[in-house]
Amino acid sequence: QIRDYMLQIGNALKCMHDQSMIHGDLRMENVVRFGKSLSLIDFDGAHWINSESRGSKMGAGSSKFCTSVLPPEMISCIDLVSDFPDLAKYEDYWRRVSEDAKDINLLTPDDIQTISSVVRSLLLKADVSKTHIKFSRTLRDEMKELEFYDEDLEEQNEWKDALSLSLMTISFEDLPFSLNRCDDVDDFARVWNRLLFHTKLWTKVKPRVTQDEKFAYLIKTYDDIPDEYGNIPITDRSVLPYDLIRPSEKIDVWGFGALMFALCSGGPLFHVGFGGDLSDCEDFSQLYEWDKLKSERIIREKVEDPLAKDLLKKILVPS
Repeated sequence: QIRDYMLQIGNALKCMHDQSMIHGDLRMENVVRFGKSLSLIDFDGAHWINSESRGSKMGAGSSKFCTSVLPPEMISCIDLVSDFPDLAKYEDYWRRVSEDAKDINLLTPDDIQTISSVVRSLLLKADVSKTHIKFSRTLRDEMKELEFYDEDLEEQNEWKDALSLSLMTISFEDLPFSLNRCDDVDDFARVWNRLLFHTKLWTKVKPRVTQDEKFAYLIKTYDDIPDEYGNIPITDRSVLPYDLIRPSEKIDVWGFGALMFALCSGGPLFHVGFGGDLSDCEDFSQLYEWDKLKSERIIREKVEDPLAKDLLKKILVPS
């Protein structure tokens, strides 16, 4: 059965590659079954091969990717003893993302869930997520449909008071500055969505520093993320301490091998966290230092089928 599954996935990838496109995020969560047939889904990480358009390099911040299926060439390492300034440049490059992540981390999980629920309700009713315009109905009409609406709230600040009432433990003024400076719900919703996206991205791209603080491991990424108004900030990629990787079939071939290994061995190549990403610095170190001896040993110890072993050695073992 595994052989049939991998054959179908391989044929699907070949079809994409024949159209000069890679999937870029090949993992079990992105494979669905319809009867006896398998199909690939979730093409948010897809890239055109040999394209010079925006996002033509792997690791774009606006592109979806999972660190557990990235090949070794997507990982970079900084020697903090001799090249510490490179880490400072990298962190400064991602400053606007990491600062937003800090703002989110000031809130409790309950606060984040509550704010997201309120913002989502307002966005759905006003269609802000699609049009980014003012509410088509008055704010008072919108708020009346929410269970925490208070008719006696002051007209000018009723949406702020409504958020404070829904949070219960803190007020609107206690929110991080990036949020409490917002003048209207439209602006608040845009900033909130930006903070959530940047926080999720920062958990992927933040440097992983070893316990002895001698090395830092980075994903070869770059910032092409539009702001809440759709504008893409101009960033100097030359400060990044690595060369960006062009999309190629090799990215999917590695993902194919990692997926096959997981099916044949019953577990992933590396430890992964809840979201499917590499869980800690040691995993990034193992991926960066992936070599012939290590890969052959893991395949030999974890995979029993001799045909699967042979194919995995051709896919995952460096030449």
